[in-house]
Amino acid sequence: PLSLVMVSKEDPDTPIGHAMLSRCVEDTEGILAESVLVTDRLRGMGYGRRLMLMMHEFVRQNGFKRVYLSTRDKRDFYIH
Repeated sequence: PLSLVMVSKEDPDTPIGHAMLSRCVEDTEGILAESVLVTDRLRGMGYGRRLMLMMHEFVRQNGFKRVYLSTRDKRDFYIH
């Protein structure tokens, strides 16, 4: 697994959120987003959307064509 960590420009030692990615065994052009989190106190401020955009850019730059998402309780957020 690989973790992408979003930090504040003002305080780079404090994480805002992270995305944990793993390669897909069944799909060499796909990657699995196992976890995408934003710290509780910063939710609802657009950081999740930015983190997802940055994650997708990273995935494209590294040659992956698809992102698979593993979630149960946050499906509506990701659909949005």
